[in-house]
Amino acid sequence: MADGRQLTNGVMDMLFASDAGWQVVDYKTDRSIEDDRYAAQLAAYEAALRKLGCSVAGASVVNVRTEMG
Repeated sequence: MADGRQLTNGVMDMLFASDAGWQVVDYKTDRSIEDDRYAAQLAAYEAALRKLGCSVAGASVVNVRTEMG
């Protein structure tokens, strides 16, 4: 976009209410999720929820890939 905004597309895999506020969980199948590769994605999810007036307690990535030995 010419005005500096960025168009993004994503889907929260799980959103649930906790005593502290809304929690976002995004499942990944990558071999490694240890770097901050998904920090911007999680921040965007949090910002979108806050824009809707939701109190967000946190967002996390969960690796669902299991290695077969």
